Parts: sequence; structure tokens; C-alpha cells
Amino acid sequence: MAARHAVNFLEELDGGFEPGTDDGEVIEFDNLFAVRASEAVESKTETLEFVEAAGYSRGFSEAQASVANKYEALLKEKTEAFEAQLAAERAQWAERSADQSVHLIKEEIQRCETAIGEQVARLLLPLIETQLAEQSVREIRDLVRRLLAEAPEAHMKISGPGAMVEAMRMALGENGLHASVQESDVLELRVEIDQVVIESRVSKWVERLREAIG
Repeated sequence: MAARHAVNFLEELDGGFEPGTDDGEVIEFDNLFAVRASEAVESKTETLEFVEAAGYSRGFSEAQASVANKYEALLKEKTEAFEAQLAAERAQWAERSADQSVHLIKEEIQRCETAIGEQVARLLLPLIETQLAEQSVREIRDLVRRLLAEAPEAHMKISGPGAMVEAMRMALGENGLHASVQESDVLELRVEIDQVVIESRVSKWVERLREAIG
């Protein structure tokens, strides 16, 4: 069988005979060679296309991975910068809020102190008036004693609110027993020794206190 194929192949090369198969079918040598050559070219082309496709796919994947890495790095950088800026803004806001809170607290404390002070002053005003009246009585008493020491026979007259008149008489002792007394609706205590007139100023002080309190 092998010898027959060899003979057929040689005859085909010589060109004098038509080659045949084992079954007696005739196959043209040129066509068979051409077919085989075409298949080889197509196979080589497909191989090149596959290699090119694989290279393109690998390059695309590498480029995609590189872009993804750069994007992640940029995103991380932007995120860190945003967080830093946000932290700085929060710190500034906290500082401003603290300053404003301290200022508001101070104002509120001052307002409360003022309100409490005014309220206390209103409550204490009657007591202050009494203390001012008592102080006026003491000061006038001392002055009257000096005047009476210089003129023991001088005539003395005491006028004003009943409480202050009585307080003056008691403060002068024996000298107050000989004084003429006149109670009136005026707020000031008035003592007359001959031509000398001594008068308190309690109402003036009380008026100033009321104006200050509002």
C-alpha cells in the first residue's frame, strides 16, 4: 500500500498521471495543496488575531486597573482633604459658639444681677428711708447741741413728721423737753433755734434712690 502511494505521488509530480486515492477516487494535487495552504494561512491568521485580542484584552485590563488605582488614590486624597477641612470648620464653629455662649452667659448674669439688685433695692427702700431719717436726726441733734451750748436760752421749735419729731426730742434729752413741737405732713424734719433753721434732706435722697432703681 505504501509503495502504491509513493508511485502515485511520483506520478503526480511528473504530471503524467492523475493521482488517485485508495478507493480509486481522483484528487487533484494542486487543489489539495492549495486547500492545505489556505488552511495554514487561516490558522496563522486566527492565531495572530487571538494573540492580538489577548494582548489588547491584557492591555485594556492593565489600563483599567491603572485608572482604577489612580481614581482610588485621588478619591482617598479628596476624602482626606474634605475630612480635614470639615474638622477645621467644626473647630472654628465650636470656638465661635463657645465665645458667643460665654458672651451670652455674661450678659445674662449681668442682667440677672441688675434685676436682682433692683428688686432688692425696691424691697430695701423703706428700710433705707428709715435709716436716712435716723441719720438725719442724729446729725441735726449734734448740731442743735452745739448751738444750744452757745445760746442756752435760745427758743427752739421742732416740726415735721411725728416719728422724726419725737425722735429728735428724745435725742436732745432735757433740752428737747422745753422745745415747742409741731407735727406736719411734710417729709423733712425742721428745727428752728432763734434765727437759725436746720432742715433735713431725706426726701431728696429717697428721690435719687427711686430714680436709680427705676
